[in-house]
Amino acid sequence: MKEQYIRMRNSHKIDVDVLYTYAVSKGFTLSIEEFLIGLHLCNINDIITQLDIEFGLTKIYDSEDNFIMVM
Repeated sequence: MKEQYIRMRNSHKIDVDVLYTYAVSKGFTLSIEEFLIGLHLCNINDIITQLDIEFGLTKIYDSEDNFIMVM
């Protein structure tokens, strides 16, 4: 799961399938459709920040503080 998440982060695109797979692995039991509805009600930046911490990732930024990648 961590490798999939890192690939998603480094692609600079949100992959709902990766997030849903993670949620299911943590006990989420609702459908993907219900997950998408909930995802729209959440702050995706908070979710990403929490997952970065959980996976112990290091964020790399350029000199203008733009996100480059995670490791």
